[in-house]
Amino acid sequence: MKHSALMLKSIVIAVSFALTACGGGGSGVHSNSTETGGKPGGTDPGTGNQTPGDGENTPNVPSPVTPPPVTPPPVTPPPVTPPPVNPDPDKHEPVDPTPIDPADNIPVPSSNPSRMDSTESAIKVPLSKNQYPRSVYGEDNTQANLLNLKDARDQGLDGKGVKVGIVDLPVDVNHPALPDNVVDLGQFGTPYNGNVYPHGDAVALNIAGKDIRGKKIGIAPEVQIYSASATDSRGPGLINLLATINAFNALDKAGVKIVNNSYGANYYSNKQWYTNVAKAYLNANNPADKSASYIGRFVSLVRDDMLFIWAAANDGQSQPSIESLFPLIEPELQKGWIVVAGVNSDNTIQKSSNRCGDTKNWCMVAYYQYEIANLYAKPGDDINALPLTYITGTSFSAPQVTAAAALLKQKYPWMTNNNLRTTLLTTATDLGAKGVDSVYGWGLLNIGKAVNGPAQFAFGDFSANVTDGSYVFSNDISGQGGLIKDGTGTLILQGNHTYQGKTQINSGTLAVNGSSQSATQIGKDAVYLVKGFTGSVDNSGTFISRDATVNGSFNQTAAGTFQTSLGSRTTVNGTASLAGRLYFDALKAGFVPQTGIKVAVINAQKRLGEFDSTEFSGGILLDGKTVYDDNNVDFDITRISAQKAVMDNGLLTRSIADPAIESAARAVDTAFSQLDGIPAADQYSEQDKELFDGAARIQNVQSAQSLRRSLYSLSGAVYSNANMVSTLTLGKLNSDFMSSIQNNSDEVNVIMEFNHSQNRWNPTVVRGKQNTNSGIFGISKKFGNGLSAALAYTFQDTGWNEQYGNADIKTNGLIAGSFYAPDRWNGAYISGSFGYNRFSNDVNRRIWLGESSEATGAKAKGNVWQLAFKGGKAFYLNQLILTPQLGLRYDYLQQNHFSEDGANGYGLYARKLNKGVVAGSASILTQYRFGIRDTVFDIFGLLGIEHDFRDREYAMSGGFAGIHGNERSGKWASAKTRWNAAVGGNVQISHNLKAGIQYQYENGSHWHSNSGMANLKITF
Repeated sequence: MKHSALMLKSIVIAVSFALTACGGGGSGVHSNSTETGGKPGGTDPGTGNQTPGDGENTPNVPSPVTPPPVTPPPVTPPPVTPPPVNPDPDKHEPVDPTPIDPADNIPVPSSNPSRMDSTESAIKVPLSKNQYPRSVYGEDNTQANLLNLKDARDQGLDGKGVKVGIVDLPVDVNHPALPDNVVDLGQFGTPYNGNVYPHGDAVALNIAGKDIRGKKIGIAPEVQIYSASATDSRGPGLINLLATINAFNALDKAGVKIVNNSYGANYYSNKQWYTNVAKAYLNANNPADKSASYIGRFVSLVRDDMLFIWAAANDGQSQPSIESLFPLIEPELQKGWIVVAGVNSDNTIQKSSNRCGDTKNWCMVAYYQYEIANLYAKPGDDINALPLTYITGTSFSAPQVTAAAALLKQKYPWMTNNNLRTTLLTTATDLGAKGVDSVYGWGLLNIGKAVNGPAQFAFGDFSANVTDGSYVFSNDISGQGGLIKDGTGTLILQGNHTYQGKTQINSGTLAVNGSSQSATQIGKDAVYLVKGFTGSVDNSGTFISRDATVNGSFNQTAAGTFQTSLGSRTTVNGTASLAGRLYFDALKAGFVPQTGIKVAVINAQKRLGEFDSTEFSGGILLDGKTVYDDNNVDFDITRISAQKAVMDNGLLTRSIADPAIESAARAVDTAFSQLDGIPAADQYSEQDKELFDGAARIQNVQSAQSLRRSLYSLSGAVYSNANMVSTLTLGKLNSDFMSSIQNNSDEVNVIMEFNHSQNRWNPTVVRGKQNTNSGIFGISKKFGNGLSAALAYTFQDTGWNEQYGNADIKTNGLIAGSFYAPDRWNGAYISGSFGYNRFSNDVNRRIWLGESSEATGAKAKGNVWQLAFKGGKAFYLNQLILTPQLGLRYDYLQQNHFSEDGANGYGLYARKLNKGVVAGSASILTQYRFGIRDTVFDIFGLLGIEHDFRDREYAMSGGFAGIHGNERSGKWASAKTRWNAAVGGNVQISHNLKAGIQYQYENGSHWHSNSGMANLKITF
């Protein structure tokens, strides 16, 4: 019979093995040692007596007989109990008396792998300073701290979105300490009719169990667990190997790529089965037989990106389980294989744990003892009221690594099985003999380090296919391998990297923030960004330098782009061979270009060739030319003034906002000229550094529209505009007050008036919106012969919003006035008023410095004085009254000085402002009075015009907060002439109570306003 057919038949008949214990890993790089290791249990070859392992109490599988058995005999399950007595220290390694025939040409595991290679002594591993404290309920978090779990949790890593498979005894999906999303894929073996120990539950709780009384239990509590049971009907706790293959395939189909396997067979007692498995694969007659073999099926799954994590088992032997050894038969399995042995809390190998042995290159260790939520809790139980369950064995070391793999997959979802195993193994903490050894493998699982990416490229080139997004590796990376970057996403290497292989960037972006000595090839669709040091560079894509140093040669093809910021210098410690494009994407922070300055771009030991072209990103405020010598590439700068750029790019659109653009351009040019006069220094003051940085950001504008946006925001027009709308509102209050002064009764009238208005000021490009609530509370009194006088308190609460800023304006004031209409004047009248208002203008806005913005603002305070006169003549036409009116008002605003903070010193500095505006008005009022029963009604309409005899603009001088000047701030050209119309009515409710309402519309150039008013007069 052919080996492959024999093997398959063996499996089909029902090969089963007992569950064993499993373990986790650490970090570090290991080398060989002369120390010897373990004190295992098993069958003593001299006496034939059984020696128990110091771990889960699992009887050993009997030794095979000749001829080879069709199926290995099953073994009993490992109970989750404290370990039994230690093995006899005088016992020797068990040896299967049946030798493996060299003619079979299969890899033979070492009989004593730790000889001359390792030591079982361990070091005390320094814990991260970032530790969980004891919970408020008194629970200890040492087990989480030993794994440096908090470093991962603080990054928000909990396994969410990651699927983890458990091939084991069934997992109770209703266990109250497990997540609610556990998926049971069903039974793939033959159910055992009897009580089965909840081994699968213990594994699941180890991976994803809920915290208990503040104690961190599950390492990845938000993973989605997929349970695939593979029991064997011939005994409690037996695992059927054919069933596991079916379970793996089902998990793979469900998209599960990380699988925990806490079971295995003793190698020393089952060498013949190992031989059969190896021969069926290695000596297969054809590819089909090879793929159908037991190992072949694993190869297919590993090629499909599955990562298998195996328990080393608990026999206290120098080799782990047979399954752990499969990569000896097919090395390709290594990329999807991790073996986990167990250590005590002092980091020494646990006596019952198998050692890493010949699997050391894909083996690590985790803790042998673990506490979980109560294993026997039932649905509805309060798990926080139940005692914890203490579990031991490598069955529970392996889930620690499995959960760590889930956290890693959550942070780097693009990682393959090979990426995951490389990262977990190389970030382990070295234990035992220095380097990778046969006891501890790579060392102790270090979750906090693993989630920061690999520490070595130890297994050849590390292929990072970053499909999208941006990810960071923050561990220093060493090793003999290189890095291959694919995918459109970004990978950032932070730290100092000494890996020896080459770096190939095929697509997307690779960034180095620190140093790398690797020679780098940049493909045509790739970007390489360096802030620090790099090895030689061969560029056919885009090389971005931020003061980079190239330790080696730099070669750019005609297809390549050398991208840098103006003011940033690249050093090439070798020959720079140039072609392609030089592209300035920005200005270096703090660098202010000046006309006539030569700026270093590249300094090399030798320069060959020139760039074919030089381009700016935007180039709105800069121009110049590239110059070369034997060693250097420089750029001669020509700075374009902001005022010239405004004209050249057509930024003045005949909008009433144009004055703001022009004033800001003048202020920017003045500020830059002042910065040119600051002597160069190694250490500038903090204020100067802020100003230089802000200037560079302004000069970094990428387009004409970005320049317009920056200049408008720098102008601070919102202050002037807010004052304009505020004084107009106060003028309307004044007019309403004057209309309420007249008192024809002998009693005192109480005046109450409330106004709400919404104004829109919509010049070209920019938009403004005002919402105002205002009111009057006062009294009026008749003094005889047509003379009345009044005194009132006024208030205004205005919100003004425009592009990039808003103002909250509050005013409070007093106003006094009189009305005179003696009988002999036959309906003519004159009135006057004098008012004082105190205002506070609280501005919040954003200033655009080039392509980014900063928040700033200030509170401007001051006073508004108003003096007004109005006169008119009433003409009576029966019940209709027509009253033409003329008015004159003087608004005088005094504003205190202020200064804005932030924005790199480019907020406004405003000196004290004094400004008066005279406004004239003309209107005609039409009234109609009538009575219904005993109630008198008065309806009216008004049509009028108001004109300012000078611009109502309140631009301030002072320049910028960091660089004072005489330039004025921005403003909008106001609507000097405004038409208005109003309709309303009053009703005499009783002898001493009169109420009224009014609607008014106002319109001017790009200006319109709608307001409503309600008033009440009470006579005492």
